[in-house]
Amino acid sequence: MATPYKWTIMFLVNAENNLFNESIKAIEEIYAAATSSDIKFLIIFDGFKGNKFSKPFGLPSIYEANKENGFFIDHPVINTKDDNLTNKAVLKRLLKFIKEKYPADNYGFFYKGHGGAAEGDIGSGRFFEKLFKIEPNWSDEKVDEVLAKKIPGWAYEGNYRGFARTSANQSLAMAIYSRKNGTSLSYAKLADCLCEVFGEKGLSFVCLDCCWGQQIENAVAFSAAAHNFIASADETPALGVGYLELCSKIITRPQISPEEIANLIIAIFYFKNYADYDSPVPEFRQMGVSFTNVKTSAIFDNKTAGKFITTFKKLCTLLEKNIQTYAPCIMAARKLCTDYTYAKTETMKARDIIYPVFNIDLPWFLENLRYFLPEKETVPKQLISELLFEIQKNIIAGYLGNNYKETIPGTEAALGGNGITITFPIVQEHADISILKNKENKFYKATGWASLLQKYYETTDKLRQAKSTPLNKRLTIEKPTFEAMLEENTTIELPEPPNKARWNKIYKTKFQIAGS
Repeated sequence: MATPYKWTIMFLVNAENNLFNESIKAIEEIYAAATSSDIKFLIIFDGFKGNKFSKPFGLPSIYEANKENGFFIDHPVINTKDDNLTNKAVLKRLLKFIKEKYPADNYGFFYKGHGGAAEGDIGSGRFFEKLFKIEPNWSDEKVDEVLAKKIPGWAYEGNYRGFARTSANQSLAMAIYSRKNGTSLSYAKLADCLCEVFGEKGLSFVCLDCCWGQQIENAVAFSAAAHNFIASADETPALGVGYLELCSKIITRPQISPEEIANLIIAIFYFKNYADYDSPVPEFRQMGVSFTNVKTSAIFDNKTAGKFITTFKKLCTLLEKNIQTYAPCIMAARKLCTDYTYAKTETMKARDIIYPVFNIDLPWFLENLRYFLPEKETVPKQLISELLFEIQKNIIAGYLGNNYKETIPGTEAALGGNGITITFPIVQEHADISILKNKENKFYKATGWASLLQKYYETTDKLRQAKSTPLNKRLTIEKPTFEAMLEENTTIELPEPPNKARWNKIYKTKFQIAGS
């Protein structure tokens, strides 16, 4: 057996999407780092030929980063014949090759691409690429507008313009189109592949360099595969964590420990991207910037559930058993949370939601739930306190974010959150298009969270079905709004918070429902 390297770090980079430019730049940054006999950087590249590149360039391939070569002139170490990374057998074949050819004391794994609800954007759909001539003076918006109409029946993904100008008056753009069949590489499937090839906790870290990766559901999914799970609960910049700086630092310190490298990723990401909320683009200014390192052994250790999982299960069981009592408190807490896709999903129909992630700040939800529970409810309050302690002391091992706004329970969530989210659609209609419908989800099976929400929706939907008139037109309520829990011609007193004086300064404690 070959002498093991200090580190073998894998980068699964998906370029079959509108992030082709950014994916190539990220790979070039990895290549630009100095080479070392102790460190190997390997790119698992899922690309395409695009009427420009060779057929092998369109197949899932492994590239060994080497500073002496550029990515575009380099040749893959190996490529597959099957252009479908959603097939576990194809992905496992590549991972086994890496483990055999590049044995190491420590392994790390990055996924670079789009993020979604418990999955990335590696799919088994068909992609079509074609070169078009465009005017050099066209804006990005104009290019997208023109290319989106070129191929009827195909979804326009974006374009790549890294080609020489054909003339003074014309440039080339490679437009990317897709038709997907619904099959994708879920994070659970990816975690299974990593675990099956490298063994239980065989990876020092897994990092999802994509939007919305740091959800408790995903942390549980990767808990068997890696010691550290690193991702953002928020949206992330397309260019990634800062691969040139990261890889260069690892090269200069090959003895770096798994814990150090996990927090180094966070530090470099924050150094490179923390000012995004000062961006001149208005949309970006509404988003947080954060990265979190989760210690997975605090969630599951050798398939044994940690204290967080067992305590969360107790809380879910208690709330579900007494849902009629606790539903108003759950609703109040949920309404003060932000969906970190930054879409106002609470006002949208399911068919209009582009990203059905429904990821809310888990610590913030728990803090507000504890806040709204009456003083006499000491058992759920204690469980929530234990959960918050576990999250802040044992689960989150490293976190940087731009959440500088001081907030207190009973007010709306601050920009950026507290580092880890949970799926909580506000109504049943949204739950039906979310990952809550996945009965095999490891977190839901271990805690009963999906079952609790189902009871919650059943309880709160009864009033919505009782009258044909929408509730928001039947009720005159000052926030926080408990629409679904209020009956007509009734005055209801809200759950009394621990600090009533502070509560009275924020919201009134009684609501009067108007007649229909």
